[in-house]
Amino acid sequence: LPHPDGPAARCASPMAKGYLTYFESGVLGSEGGEVYAREALEINAGCSYWISARDRISCQMVVQAAEVGAAGGADGTAASKGETGGKEEDSDLAFILPQIIPMGTITRRAVENTWLTAANAKSNRVGSELKSMITAPPGYCFVGADVDSQELWIASLVGDASFKLHGGNALGFMTLEGTKAAGTDLHSRTAAILGISRNDAKVFNYGRIYGAGVKFAQTLLRRFNTSLSEAEAEGIAKELYKQTKGVKIRGRKGLRGGAGFWCGGTESLVFNGLEGFAQEERPRTPVLGAGITEALRKRYLGGGGGSGGGGGAYKKEGGASSYLTSRINWAIQSSGVDYLHLLIVSMEYLTRRYGIHARLALTVHDEIRYLAREGDKYRCAMALQVANVWTRALFSQQMGIQDLPQACAYFSAVDVDFVLRKEVDMSCVTPSHPEAIAPGESLGIWELLAKGREAVLDPGVRGADVDVPRPERFGFEERVPVMEGLGGADGEESGRAWLRAQIAGGRGEVDRIVREAGAKGAGSVSVSGSGSGGARGKQVEKKEGSEPQAKIRRQRGKEVASSGRDSSEKMRFLPGEPRSRMGFVDPAPFDEWGLVRSMNHPQRDVGGPKAWTMGLGLVDHGKGWAMPGKVGMSAGVGRH
Repeated sequence: LPHPDGPAARCASPMAKGYLTYFESGVLGSEGGEVYAREALEINAGCSYWISARDRISCQMVVQAAEVGAAGGADGTAASKGETGGKEEDSDLAFILPQIIPMGTITRRAVENTWLTAANAKSNRVGSELKSMITAPPGYCFVGADVDSQELWIASLVGDASFKLHGGNALGFMTLEGTKAAGTDLHSRTAAILGISRNDAKVFNYGRIYGAGVKFAQTLLRRFNTSLSEAEAEGIAKELYKQTKGVKIRGRKGLRGGAGFWCGGTESLVFNGLEGFAQEERPRTPVLGAGITEALRKRYLGGGGGSGGGGGAYKKEGGASSYLTSRINWAIQSSGVDYLHLLIVSMEYLTRRYGIHARLALTVHDEIRYLAREGDKYRCAMALQVANVWTRALFSQQMGIQDLPQACAYFSAVDVDFVLRKEVDMSCVTPSHPEAIAPGESLGIWELLAKGREAVLDPGVRGADVDVPRPERFGFEERVPVMEGLGGADGEESGRAWLRAQIAGGRGEVDRIVREAGAKGAGSVSVSGSGSGGARGKQVEKKEGSEPQAKIRRQRGKEVASSGRDSSEKMRFLPGEPRSRMGFVDPAPFDEWGLVRSMNHPQRDVGGPKAWTMGLGLVDHGKGWAMPGKVGMSAGVGRH
């Protein structure tokens, strides 16, 4: 049976919901051509949403209007029938207070188990009209927008930062030029190439950007396109990754300090940039500089330089766990939270400055919804457009790009609606809600401008004096952008070599670029930084006499190793002497935790036969271990 999770997964019952697509496509069927199995699966799938959501809905925190002394509309005024979308004014007006955890994940995204996870209305799912049952109070409406391809744009901007130009890399150009309506955006093109739906293509593309491997892509292809065989899915996935992500180049000392990087793919610049963020000692988001949790910093993962498993997958690399894909995911999604925070702060300023009667109602990751008074709905929509321009401009500026194309500056549409739903034209007809809901209003920037005075943010109109924000009270100190702080200063030649290497056609071309860069360096080794904005490298000069000194150290190490000296004999490392050149014979495995525990108990064997007692003179000051200038250390531990 074609299991949705791949050929190695256990099938269990073919009557599970995951097999419905195979019955619909004709891959599976009932004996004798009957449709009983398909109908049973459709009934099961239709009821599954309500079964899982029923308890969460009944546990909502509801406040009746009578409990807070409200009457009629939220501002005490009644609304006409037309203002409430054709519905009679309800006498049992009530409010739901979502039980949201504002920063519930490591990416600082909000967490809530009903409204933030509610699916869109589907014609075959009972109860899926849930969100559209939330109606604005009389005299008010919902004004909001979805950020267009938010995470995709942020990822493409990381690649564009290498050239300091919007659309500088292939992904950035497609994000800038492509449109959903014309079917030329990345998700639409991917869907057409792979023969899957656009929503499925979004899952596929974001999985790639977040670092998922070929196996993940192969499984998704089989799930989304049931006509593909295992061999066909594997071939398509491998070729797609080769053309987009490129090939991994390792061990080129003249580039990125010898660390691996991607080259030859249309999205290699993006992946190198995201890995650069993830591999920083203290990763921060490129715009607001928000830090990652300490649990995912390199110092606690033992370096974590490899491509570890995502989503909590654990991979051993050099004796340390690496969560690289989780850190890449953090770099994009946490930047998305920065985007949302900037939008909210900008809207707070604009609504108070221009006296717009609106307040934040709900945010769902890349969606934002305001509850606005009917008379202010178009001004609120215009304020959202202005806030989006400010936010995108700040993102571009912090990435080192000093302009903003009009194509991505504004929301493609701001929705004005009287119910909560994904699109204003969704009828929200389901088995439990057979009546269609009247459409709302969707306005682009040109439609808003055509509204004239209704949408104007007039500087002469001010909010209440006590409520008008005064940002001039705060001083401004320009800070160095996170992008510029990655890796240090870089020379023009090293920067050019790093860019050329990323777009090279293969390993041979990369080697040629390294040789040319080395010849131009004339005695210095160019080391590219881990940043994404071009080659933020360092020039490491060879000190005079350093090579003979290194030979002496290596010779000394060989003498120690060949002298038969006991491995527990105390030795002293010379200042700055690299341990890897000491030439010690690797000792037997030992208990690392026992070693740490013995630091404060130098005379006591606390770890059994594998723990070596060491008198290092370390003192815990609450901020880490204080190391004396010269430390006696067992020679056998030198390599560790």
